[in-house]
Amino acid sequence: MPDEAAAEATAGGLNGNHQRRLIVTCQYIDGLLATIETVLATAGNGSPFGKYADDLLPAQKRVAEDSVRRIRAQMVRLLASHGLEPTPRQVDASHAIRTALAFSDDAVEELKPSYMRGYGDVSAEAAATLNAIAEELQATIRRLDVTLAQRSAADLRERINRLPEHAPLETLRTLERVIDKYGLVEFRPLLSTILQAFEEQHFEIAVFGRVSTGKSSLLNHVLGRAVLPVGVNPITSVPTRIAYGDRQRLRVWRANQPVLDTSLDALAQFITETGNPGNQLAVTRIVVELPAAPLKSGIVFVDTPGVGSLARASTSETLAYLPRCDVGIVLIDASSTIAADDVEMLRRLASAGIPAHVLLSKADLASDADLERARAYAASTVRGQLGADTAVYPVSVQPERAALFERWRHEELEPLMERHRELARESVARKVTILADAVSSFLRRRLSSRRPGPTTAPDLSGVERALQTGAARIQTLQQRAEAIADSVRGWRSTLLGLASRAIAGDTEPNAAVARAFSDVARHVADAVRSEFVATVGDVRATLDSAAATGPIAAGALTFDVDRELRELPVPELPTVRVSPPSALRWFGRAATTRLIKRHLDSAVGDALTDALATYGEILRAWVKTTLGRVRHAWEIDVEQVRASMDRARGFADERPVDAVEVQRDLDALQRGAAA
Repeated sequence: MPDEAAAEATAGGLNGNHQRRLIVTCQYIDGLLATIETVLATAGNGSPFGKYADDLLPAQKRVAEDSVRRIRAQMVRLLASHGLEPTPRQVDASHAIRTALAFSDDAVEELKPSYMRGYGDVSAEAAATLNAIAEELQATIRRLDVTLAQRSAADLRERINRLPEHAPLETLRTLERVIDKYGLVEFRPLLSTILQAFEEQHFEIAVFGRVSTGKSSLLNHVLGRAVLPVGVNPITSVPTRIAYGDRQRLRVWRANQPVLDTSLDALAQFITETGNPGNQLAVTRIVVELPAAPLKSGIVFVDTPGVGSLARASTSETLAYLPRCDVGIVLIDASSTIAADDVEMLRRLASAGIPAHVLLSKADLASDADLERARAYAASTVRGQLGADTAVYPVSVQPERAALFERWRHEELEPLMERHRELARESVARKVTILADAVSSFLRRRLSSRRPGPTTAPDLSGVERALQTGAARIQTLQQRAEAIADSVRGWRSTLLGLASRAIAGDTEPNAAVARAFSDVARHVADAVRSEFVATVGDVRATLDSAAATGPIAAGALTFDVDRELRELPVPELPTVRVSPPSALRWFGRAATTRLIKRHLDSAVGDALTDALATYGEILRAWVKTTLGRVRHAWEIDVEQVRASMDRARGFADERPVDAVEVQRDLDALQRGAAA
C-alpha cells in the first residue's frame, strides 16, 4: 500500500516525503556552509590553538564569502518555488553558547587534582597549581555565562525610559550608562532586578529554608488552600511565584517553548523531582495565579527550592533568585537546630539589604520548653552572627498549635502586608543604594590603579606565574580554613579541661563552662583570622609584584580584612546547668579537677559537642561566604592586570583610563545617591 504521506504530489511532482527530504538536505548544506564560514573567520586569526592555516588569498576569501551567501539564497528560492520554507530557528544563540560554556566548565573541572590523580601522583605543589588554573578559567567562563544570561544594555535603557516618574530615573540612567561603559556585566542582574521591581509594582515575600522544613505547607496555610504540593523530596530548582489573577491557573515558561497555561492540578508535574527529575522539562519560570484577596494589592509569595546538601542544584537557583525579593522568611525546623545553611541565607539577605524574618517550623513536634530553648538559641545565634536582634516565632500548621501561627500572622505577617507599598519603596531604594555603592567602588579602584608604563613591553611570564601563585594561595586558604572549622567538634576534651580547672579554683560552674566554650571558640576563630590575614597579605604582595614588573595595572585587592574579620562569628553557648558535688574538695586540686571533668563529661558533654559542631558549621559557612568576597576582589584586580598585559602584548587596543572622565562618572553617581 503506498505511503499516505506521499499520496499528494505538489508542483514539480514532489510528494510529502520528497519535500521533507529537500528541507533536511538544505539544512544539512547550511550546516556545512556554517563550517566554511568558521574556517574563513578563524584561519590566520592568531589563536595559539588555531586549527586552520591561512593559505587563502584575500580575493579567494571574498569569493568564498559571496558564494556562501549565494548558495543560501538559491536554497531559499528553490524551497519557495515548491511552497516550502526553511524550518524556523529552534535554538537561541545565547542558549547554544551557554551550553558550550557548560561543557567547557565541565572540562576545566576535570583539570583539578581529584581527577588528574588518574594520570599519576599529584604533589601538593602540583595540586595547588592545578586548582589555581581551574579556578581562573572557570571564573572567566562563568562571567561570560552570566553576561549571556542578562538582557542587553539597550534593553535596560529602554526599560528605564518607560519607568514611572516616581522612580529615581537619573540615578538609574547613570548606573546603566556606567555599567555599560565600563563593561561591568556582573552588576547587570541587580539593575535588571531593580527595574523589574519598578515595572511590576509587586511586593515579594519569599520563603527560604533547608529541604523539608515545611515551606510549602506554611504557604498553603497562609493562602488558606492546598496550592503547593507537599512532600519530602527536594523539588525542581525553580522558585514558584504565587500572584493574583482573575482566574485560577498555572503558567509555565520552558526553554524555547511558548508559555503554557494550564490547570493547577499539573503543578506537581513541573516542580517536583518525581514529576520533573533534574528539571528535564527545562522549566525556567513558574507562576501560580489565584483570585485571592491577600494577593490583589500586588503581594506575591514565592516558594523557593530547598537549600543544603540534598539539593545542590536547587541551592544555586535559590541564591540566584534571592536579590529579587523584598522580604525573606527563613524557616528552621524546630526539631533540629539552626545550621550553617540557615545562617548563610540570613547573611546573604542582610548583604542584599533585604529584611529577614525567622520562623521555627513544625512547632507541634516539640514541647513548650524545647520550643523556648530553640527560639532563644536561634535568636542568640542570629545576634552573634549578624549583630541584629531578630524576632523568632515558632509556627505550626496543625490545628492543636493554631495559636502559634495566628500570633505570627497577627504580629508580623499582617503588618507586612498592610505596609507593603511603603516597604516595597524602601526595599527598592536599598537595592539602588547598594548597586550605586558597588559601582562607585569600582570607579574609585579604577582611579587608584591608574599608572603610566614604559613604551616597550617587558617579559610577562613572571606575571603569569605570580597570578597563578595568588590563585593557588586563595585555594589553599579555603582548604586550611575549612579544616580548622571542621576541627571544632574535636575540642570537647579541651573545653571540659578548661572548665574543670576553673571550677576547681572556685569559679561558678555554669560561668566556667560558658567561659571555656567562649575561649575555645575564640581560639578557633583566631586561627581562621590568622589564615585570612596572611593570605590577603600574600595576595596583595603578589599583585604588587605583578604591577612592579612593567606597564601592569593592579589594584590593592578590594577586600577590607578588618571589616570582614570584625564579622567573624563568635557564638553564645546555650544555657547549661552544672552542679558538681562540693564534697570533692578534700581530694586535692589535681584529683578534684579530674573528677569534675568526668562529671561534666557525663552531665553536659554531649550538649557541648552539639554546640561545638553547630559552631563549626556556622564558621564553615562564614569561611565560604567571606572567601567568595576575597575571590571576587581578586578577580576584579586580575582582570585589570590581564587587560594591561594584553595591551603590552598588542592583543588589545583598550583606551587608557581618563581620570577626569572616571571622576565625572563617580561624581554623577554620588550626586544621585545623595538626592
